[in-house]
Amino acid sequence: QVATVKNILKRMAMMGLNMFMLYTEDNYVVEGEPYFGYMRGRYTADELKECDDFAALFGIEMIPCMQTLAHLTTVLQWPAYAAMKDDDTTLLVGNEKVYEFIERLIVAASEPFRSKRIHIGMDEALRLGLGAYFRQHGLRSKFDLMNEHLARVLQIVEKHGLKP
Repeated sequence: QVATVKNILKRMAMMGLNMFMLYTEDNYVVEGEPYFGYMRGRYTADELKECDDFAALFGIEMIPCMQTLAHLTTVLQWPAYAAMKDDDTTLLVGNEKVYEFIERLIVAASEPFRSKRIHIGMDEALRLGLGAYFRQHGLRSKFDLMNEHLARVLQIVEKHGLKP
């Protein structure tokens, strides 16, 4: 995987590109989260740093891209995450354990990189608020839930000196 990233970076350098957004979803190691990326070929922090160091040789900024709301089917399938999920793909907005989890993800995703920018993907939350959230709190506007969640995630990002 690292060799592939380096090959892409070399090609980007030849094209004069200066930014590479590495999408990882659950493919990086997070301390204390053995099921995060389990059996999916996770990048270690050292491997991510190696890629970032290589990118820097060519003046390319590497930006980590992660998920902080939905698109997490492969993670949420594990019973260890049952209390944190709204449905099979989406985290449970307002749950404090979710924000502790997201903070660990943000730290692990960003530490190996020089960049202070981070992509905090929140796409594909199609059933937001319609699973466990609905059973616990009743129906709320998806727009309101998304904004509430975004505000919490932004607090975490800013706490760590990052720019979303």
